[in-house]
Amino acid sequence: MVKQSAWQPSAYLAYASERTQPLIDLISRARVPGASRVVDLGCGPGNGLPILRAAWPDALITGIDSSPDMLARAREASDDAQMSFVEADIRDVGRTHLPDGEPNRRAGLQRCPALGP
Repeated sequence: MVKQSAWQPSAYLAYASERTQPLIDLISRARVPGASRVVDLGCGPGNGLPILRAAWPDALITGIDSSPDMLARAREASDDAQMSFVEADIRDVGRTHLPDGEPNRRAGLQRCPALGP
């Protein structure tokens, strides 16, 4: 079970631009045109989800975060029927939290080296 966290969406979003830039940089280097599924590991309050949607307009997008408060904010900000949200710790993410198996984990590795190759 995921523990309640002290993450506060409003404090996190005070630096939204700085927190979102690494995602923008990563997507600009991604070579995955036409991805059908995208998983945002540590999606926070959802500030990166519109960027993912712009990059992959037809993909099913899953936002995963350990903070119920962050996920609540992400859900409130999204009216996209092709997005879903899962409360989970990134270290425990596995097939039970993801649609149809594991995603490419490279993006998660930048924040959670414990995932391994």
